[in-house]
Amino acid sequence: MREKGLKVGFYFSHIDWNHPDYATVGNDDDPDGAARGWNRYAHAPKGEEEPQCWERFREQYHAQVYDLIDRFQPDLLWFDGEWERSDEQWGSQELGEGILRRNQRTVINGRLRTHADYATPEQALPFVAPDGPWELCLTVNDFPAEAVERVEALGAWIAKHAEAVYGTGAGLPAGHHYGPSTLSADRRTIYLVCVEDPRGHLAVRGLKNVVRRVRVVGRGTELAFRKADAPDEVPDHMWIEAPDAKDLDAAATVIAIELEGERDLYTGPGRD
Repeated sequence: MREKGLKVGFYFSHIDWNHPDYATVGNDDDPDGAARGWNRYAHAPKGEEEPQCWERFREQYHAQVYDLIDRFQPDLLWFDGEWERSDEQWGSQELGEGILRRNQRTVINGRLRTHADYATPEQALPFVAPDGPWELCLTVNDFPAEAVERVEALGAWIAKHAEAVYGTGAGLPAGHHYGPSTLSADRRTIYLVCVEDPRGHLAVRGLKNVVRRVRVVGRGTELAFRKADAPDEVPDHMWIEAPDAKDLDAAATVIAIELEGERDLYTGPGRD
């Protein structure tokens, strides 16, 4: 991988259900045993704990992580399974410190909670984005034909709309546009992602910038736009003419709004 200029990352599960010493203590974070109903390995059998066995397990799993660091100096460690024990039981503080002593450049995901460089919400899109860097984890198991088809279609869509994906940040806050959006690194282009085919006009509210032009990403077709009247202290609403059917993308059409200067939004209360 490194010969090809790629970063190297490893997945590592704190949990080891096959290890004979794993189910020898209860879960400090779940003292009433709520997790036991779906996973019998989350607690010691019949509540008879063997802390010396757990300590033996913990020492071995720490040693496994350190071995990966010493041998491969990974750029990323993607941990999983932190919910089955407390940070104290895992020895998370010690483990994180041991990793960074061996390689300060290793990035650690949020499932080593004491040393998280970024968050990894899983299986559901958060209503509010986590603070700081994060990635959404949606699993695809066994890669059936339907999954392969969707992954390839996603790759094709990203290739077509790369400028609206790579190097971009959060676009417009809620209320300024109905739908997802991104913002170019130089903050001079807003990308509206239309997950449903736009009809009639698209609205953008509170945009103070002069707009240079509006176009369909991946097609280049320019779209007409205008601003509607608004109170003196509130910037006009912007109305963008919807693309023709021939310019729509089957999955999601992206509209680029090119601005004079960096994005400047009005965020005041408006009028009653």
